[in-house]
Amino acid sequence: MNSSNKIELTPSVLNHFQAEVKATWDRSIDVRNEFGGNFDRYFAFVKADAYGKVKILNGAAKIEH
Repeated sequence: MNSSNKIELTPSVLNHFQAEVKATWDRSIDVRNEFGGNFDRYFAFVKADAYGKVKILNGAAKIEH
């Protein structure tokens, strides 16, 4: 692990993280609608947010590259 305090995404951690994100997806019709029914898009957004790569501007998200 590096000094920036980021969690290493080992396969085990990634599987747990994806299961938690999927549970949120399954529970929320609003989330599914917001992401056009595309779980992969939602999962990419949540991962980017976890890495601090997402900024919310006027209610719209922008992902930094």
